[in-house]
Amino acid sequence: MILMIRPAKALRSRLAPAFLVLGSVASGPVCASPATSPAPVPAPASAQRNINDSKYGGRGTDPLPLPPTAVHLRSAEVRVTEIPVQDGWQVSATYDLQNPGATPAALSLLLPEDRCAAHCTSNAGVFQELGARFGDELVTPTAAPAEALRPFVDREAPQGYLYRISVPQWQSRKLSLEYRFDISEGSQYSGVSFLSSAGRWGGPVAQMRYILELKHPTPYVIYPRAFKLGEFSESPGKGGAGSVTRIVFTAEGVAARSDFQAIFPADSVVGTTRAGFCQGFRGDLSDEELSPVLSSYDPARLLACRDLVLSLHGSFARAPAPRAPALPSWADPRSFAIATRPADPAYRETRLAPGEQAYLKALTAAERRRTK
Repeated sequence: MILMIRPAKALRSRLAPAFLVLGSVASGPVCASPATSPAPVPAPASAQRNINDSKYGGRGTDPLPLPPTAVHLRSAEVRVTEIPVQDGWQVSATYDLQNPGATPAALSLLLPEDRCAAHCTSNAGVFQELGARFGDELVTPTAAPAEALRPFVDREAPQGYLYRISVPQWQSRKLSLEYRFDISEGSQYSGVSFLSSAGRWGGPVAQMRYILELKHPTPYVIYPRAFKLGEFSESPGKGGAGSVTRIVFTAEGVAARSDFQAIFPADSVVGTTRAGFCQGFRGDLSDEELSPVLSSYDPARLLACRDLVLSLHGSFARAPAPRAPALPSWADPRSFAIATRPADPAYRETRLAPGEQAYLKALTAAERRRTK
């Protein structure tokens, strides 16, 4: 069990209008030799602007070592799970630290919060339910000094945490972190971002691994080219209701030095077909609300909406899986790649959430009304 630290709750304020932007800031000074530990590549600000222009939620981070250290980060696995009920991302991360030296290595590890300055919810950028374990021991952080945070957070009063640990000589220890931060939303795209600690250790990171679990299926994902897409699949949800989309990214050696981002199309993009927009395709409208909406759709639009729901779960019964769309204009193809959701030979209707199943039934009812 990991000790949790709950930030004080404040009153929620209204969301700001569109174009609430918290751009990427330059990475802090490189603490290890550039010859052995390349400088980290910050996430492009253009992407940040397009995943939070409606609502800013926060940004995850690796633990950042201060000051220079000979300790190596052998590997890291960061599991990021969508929690729709809390409108947040749950982070469970494990970092394998190795001390190659003959004396214990003291470490000061920084966790900077990228809090929203104004016009946001009270928790925007806050690490909620934060807890940590180093080896077999629970560890408690202190408030990080502002001067240590400023290279990573462009705020007048930056906030964050500082963990102090020691890695025994010639040994490895695992640091585990758990916390949650709010989801960012854009008018056309949403996504999740992480500040990388690569470039600040005593050598290159052997492997970074990010595992994303989404409760809402997505037709494609945009991600940094420094990472390789290892998996894009779907499995049944807990209790057999709905499904979980799992997307895995890895980066190794000198490639593991980029800040991480996974960017998804917003429902305003996903729900738009050649025949028109499919209102309620996520199953968030009642039968009473859907009936007059679907009654206005022509047969081509009703069919397109059915195909949309099925394709989101990897079923392409009437047509082959679509090709990857072109990258949006703000995504430099030298920095970003795009991957589409593959076909799923194991597709079952039970993969659909109850609301999606109700939506398909409503489409069938609307089609029958048109044939009478």
